Amino acid sequence: MSHRHFTLETVQVMPPHGLRLHYADGEILTVNLEPLIRQHPSLGPLMDPRVFATASLGDWGGAV
Repeated sequence: MSHRHFTLETVQVMPPHGLRLHYADGEILTVNLEPLIRQHPSLGPLMDPRVFATASLGDWGGAV
C-alpha cells in the first residue's frame, strides 16, 4: 500500500490564513485555517499574517 496520498511535497501560504497543500499523489488542497485559529487561543499568534507567513513544509513531508 502506498502512502503517497499522505505525503506533502510543497506548501504555499495563501494570505491571510490559508494554505495550499500539494501532495505527492498530485492532489492539491486549499484550506482556510482562520476559523480553527480563532477557536483555539493557543494558536492566537498565527492571526498575525507575518507569523502565519512563516509556515513551511516539515521534515519528510509529514507536517506543516
